[in-house]
Amino acid sequence: MARLLDEVESGHSVTIARHGKPVAKLIPAPSSPVGDIALVESFKAFAARHTLRGVSPAGAITEGRR
Repeated sequence: MARLLDEVESGHSVTIARHGKPVAKLIPAPSSPVGDIALVESFKAFAARHTLRGVSPAGAITEGRR
């Protein structure tokens, strides 16, 4: 396992297979918080595009608390 992590840490991705069929992929984690910011922004964009009966996800949460 340490060898696989060493390889991923060096920038490579590793595919793990079972009986010759890929079941998982290890990829390097983002090295900067920019990736996290982009993820948050993509969630915000998703929430802006999707509503439930005219209520945003945040609005639905608020409605559920009443």
